[in-house]
Amino acid sequence: MSLGFGVGDVIAVSTLARSVWGRFRDSSDQFNAIQTEVAGLYLALDDIANNLSGLQATDKQVKDLSVLTEGCRGVLDDTDQFILKNEILRTEPSSLGSKTQKAWRKLKWDPATVNELRDRMVSNATFLNAFNTSLARSVSSARKLNLDISDIGCMKGSV
Repeated sequence: MSLGFGVGDVIAVSTLARSVWGRFRDSSDQFNAIQTEVAGLYLALDDIANNLSGLQATDKQVKDLSVLTEGCRGVLDDTDQFILKNEILRTEPSSLGSKTQKAWRKLKWDPATVNELRDRMVSNATFLNAFNTSLARSVSSARKLNLDISDIGCMKGSV
């Protein structure tokens, strides 16, 4: 790949997605939906990293993927900050004082923020999946082209 962007960059954002997902693992039920969206981002990024391995991407693909991964990094960073701010929402054995604090945080917790993060994740995952479909088609076409060329070579030798 060119332009200083490569599979390692995709893997870095994929690793961030997995880390954010892991932080939701023990969270309360309110966060189950967003955990699913983070998992979707992780899977899409991981698929792209696998498809890019051993492929010489075009400059346009590299630019497009750079924009897409930056969008993912942005929403994952924002989600991570939201988690840190609302860390008290994690489920764990607690005393009466921490239960009161947890209830107070829930009252102050803004579901609109979670919905906005989820919307951004769904949007990013949709774009990543579209990019991955295009990438998979390119890989398939390149493989078919290589097979066709080698078939021609075999036919020349048999003539």
